[in-house]
Amino acid sequence: MNTRDQAQDPRAAESGTGVPPVIEIEKRRGAYLPHWTRDNAWYAVTFRLWDSLPQHVIESWLFERKNIVKTAEQMKRPLSEHEERRLVHLYSEKVERYLDAGFGSCYMNDNRVAVVVTNALLHFDELRYSLAAWCVMPNHVHVVVQPFAGRKNTGGTPVPLAELPEILHSWKSFTAKEANKLLGRSGEFWRRSLMII
Repeated sequence: MNTRDQAQDPRAAESGTGVPPVIEIEKRRGAYLPHWTRDNAWYAVTFRLWDSLPQHVIESWLFERKNIVKTAEQMKRPLSEHEERRLVHLYSEKVERYLDAGFGSCYMNDNRVAVVVTNALLHFDELRYSLAAWCVMPNHVHVVVQPFAGRKNTGGTPVPLAELPEILHSWKSFTAKEANKLLGRSGEFWRRSLMII
C-alpha cells in the first residue's frame, strides 16, 4: 500500500500506527485454485487466449497437482513447504515460460486487437480501478490493478462494477467480442481461468 492509499484510508489514523488494520479477506473457489480478494489490494493478474497452452501440458500439470494434494491428504498432513513451492512453480513460473514461448493463435500480434485490449484496460482507469502496469503479449495479458471495491464516488454511492471479478469479466467479454469481429471469427477467445498473484 502506498502513502497515497494510507492518506485516503481513515482507518490508518484510527489504528494509531498510520497503517490500516488488516482487512477481511474474501475467499472463493476458482476453476483450479482458490481466489482471495480484499478491499484496497493490488493484484498481478494474467489472462490468456483460449489456445495459449497446449492441452497435454495443462493435463500433466493438473495430474501432478492432484498427486501432490492427494499424497498430503492420504498422509493426513498439510502440504510440506517443498510441496507448496512445487504448486507455486506449476501455476506461475512454468505457465509463464509456456506463455512467453508464444503457443497458440497469438491474436494480439495483430495490432488492431492489441489496441482494443489496451483501450479496454485504460477505459475505466481511475474510475473503477487503478492500473499500475500492463503488458499486452501476443497470447496473454499481464495487469497490475487495484480495484476500487468498497470505495464511494463523489456522490457518496459505491463505485459500480469495481470488484476484481467484475473488472476482469468486463475486460475479457468486451475485448473477446471486439477482437472476434475484427478477426472475422467466432467462438472462445480468452481462456476462462486466470492467474492472480
